[in-house]
Amino acid sequence: MPALDFKNDTGQSKFTGTINYKSFNYNYTIYLKPFTSIEKNEIIRYFGNRIYKGESCLDINEKDVRRILRKEDASAFFIVSVDGIDNVASGSLQIFDWCETINGEDVWINDVCKISPMDVILQEKTNPGTTGVPVDVMFILMEQLVAQNLGKSDIKLFVENEPSNANFLVPRYQKMGFQIDSVCSQNFPDDITMEKQINPDTNIIDFTFLVNPQLTTTGGRYKRKKTHKKKIRKNKTHRRKYRKNK
Repeated sequence: MPALDFKNDTGQSKFTGTINYKSFNYNYTIYLKPFTSIEKNEIIRYFGNRIYKGESCLDINEKDVRRILRKEDASAFFIVSVDGIDNVASGSLQIFDWCETINGEDVWINDVCKISPMDVILQEKTNPGTTGVPVDVMFILMEQLVAQNLGKSDIKLFVENEPSNANFLVPRYQKMGFQIDSVCSQNFPDDITMEKQINPDTNIIDFTFLVNPQLTTTGGRYKRKKTHKKKIRKNKTHRRKYRKNK
């Protein structure tokens, strides 16, 4: 079953802009499903060729991205870069009912990767805080889109439950406000499910324009797709766990 769409009355599905966070400017590109053919090609080229330390980020190549798009596994894609510094974060969001609770669909963070050349990596190690935090900013954008657009009070992610992976990522996400989701974790004993409580704040960034009737160009308000019910089996092709780069 495909992931659901965000509410979008604008008639477009690619959005770009700049946001300031802790003295750094960040440029962002957001793609919202359904994507145009041109946007699909852009997504395939970028997300299928993310190279970190000489290897494909998360082992995802163009073929994998084409499959994600064909099966409509992603509701949105994000790319966030530090202005003037070669330091880029990217990832996707998936609106899907993996937990099978009475709350319906949740929003899941997937495919997170940060790419920067070795000189930027060394600079960050030598002088922490001097190269920006694109992953943090991307998460902020994701959280605000979910809170403002869908009225959700939390956002979730899966962490691959392999010791070296979990020991690195779980504490990092806890510092970002995520906690272990004990309820949903019961459905996935081999993985770690985490969630973060979120609140809308248009002072950070304003996504309310997406559902402004004055901007509607496609003939009508958003209608929620009834593409799947609650009884969905666990399917590895839809659910993507987050693990650190090698």
